[in-house]
Amino acid sequence: MAKGIKSLTGTDKDAYLERVHAAAREEGEPVDEPMLARLKTEVTRVWVKAGALADATESVPEAAPAATLDDAFNPYEPNVIVILRTAGRDRLLDALRAIATTDRLRLLAREQQLGVDTEVVDAEELRLAIVTAAERRVANRRAAAS
Repeated sequence: MAKGIKSLTGTDKDAYLERVHAAAREEGEPVDEPMLARLKTEVTRVWVKAGALADATESVPEAAPAATLDDAFNPYEPNVIVILRTAGRDRLLDALRAIATTDRLRLLAREQQLGVDTEVVDAEELRLAIVTAAERRVANRRAAAS
């Protein structure tokens, strides 16, 4: 990696995007809230020059940390791809139904990098969207391997 370039992922990436978004809003530029949400879910890594990172952190106060769910929830469990491949779609849906809130389902989808539409609000629809995204990933892997 070139000197002076930093790779941001996960919460660091999300915080950086929020700071850039807030800076644009302060400068009077038109801002798009749904676009910020989409970037946070679809972009997995951001490469930032060290100077740009310092500018963004100085110009805008640190974003408030995201509301944390209780520490007992692990967004990597259940492993959606593994359950889909080993036990099937119905078993995966059962595992996802054990997750009660849409916030946790969205967190699981984001952390396992499953492209789920941000406009889905119903928990059952979100579970089905997660299963569809997982099936798409498995199909893409099989196609790439052949």
